[in-house]
Amino acid sequence: MDTSTVKPDKETEILCKIIENFLHIEQETASAYRKMASLAPPDQKAFWEKAARDEDEHIEFWHIALQSANQGHIPPIFDSPAETLEGIEKLALKIHDITEKLLRHADEPRKALAIALKLEFCNLCAELPPLCSVVKRATGLRTSPYDEFYDHLSAFIEQYKEYADDEYPEILTLIEANKRLWAENVKLRQHCNTDELTNLLNRRGFISTGRPLMNLAKRKHLPLLMIITDIDEFKEINDQFGHHLGDMVIKETAAILKQQLRESDLIGRYGGDEFVIFCPGVEPEHSELILEKLRKAIESNSIEGHKITISLGAVEADIRNSTLSGSLLLKDLVMKADLQLYEAKGNGKNCFKCRKMVL
Repeated sequence: MDTSTVKPDKETEILCKIIENFLHIEQETASAYRKMASLAPPDQKAFWEKAARDEDEHIEFWHIALQSANQGHIPPIFDSPAETLEGIEKLALKIHDITEKLLRHADEPRKALAIALKLEFCNLCAELPPLCSVVKRATGLRTSPYDEFYDHLSAFIEQYKEYADDEYPEILTLIEANKRLWAENVKLRQHCNTDELTNLLNRRGFISTGRPLMNLAKRKHLPLLMIITDIDEFKEINDQFGHHLGDMVIKETAAILKQQLRESDLIGRYGGDEFVIFCPGVEPEHSELILEKLRKAIESNSIEGHKITISLGAVEADIRNSTLSGSLLLKDLVMKADLQLYEAKGNGKNCFKCRKMVL
């Protein structure tokens, strides 16, 4: 489906401006680090050059993000876009002031590194994680500035340690504490949205990740396929062979299903032995092919020496005229797909049932 003529709406325009600000922040930071390489003491030159190259990679990320956003491929994800933009613009001004201060102290290694650490922590704003996540999903990029922050920050801390003295030991303690706090927050964020057994999104993660993707599909008039599937006779597997085998079956089923999907598809463990799959941009003639592909992929594999099958319920939907919000629409389609799963179970299992709908 050609979406090149879709006119950007106000939210998309604001999203592009937000990304432009992140791009500008990285460009200004890279420029400052490159200047530091020429102004700082010779033994620091290699460090600042490496820091600048790291920022160059971040710049490439934001260039790709901006291009994708301008083409309408990245969904607006912020509840208050205008307020978010205002906050990012203020951050950009703050970053400018910090880089100016950094360059003024280029010949004072310890002070310069302390200022640079402040700069790095300022770059880690609350809007960065969700934006990086949705950009990666929309573009297929494997890493983002957020993913690389821990290693990037660690390099600055190790460099700072070389020049730190015993006069203010609490500064280094505070820096290390902030680093650990950030790392723990990353783990907490992942734990809240990820199923521990399968490493797929859990129900909460699926809804929060799927909401902006649903809004994007609606805005771009994309057809979509919503699937819910569960493992046939799973209770009997647990009862007869124990929960250890049950867990292995769930884990392997999740891996096989994910392997069959596109990068743009979203899959999550919805609870127990149920999995939910959201496939945006699926043309109607391909829906049954996808469902049969998933069914056969499980049927043709032996999991821990046991043959496993699944049943699938699906809704093939045209949502362009729906008045529901992204999250409500997502939940509504999952519920409708679940009704189709119930019918598939009644038809003898190891099969699928798909319904076409216009919402």
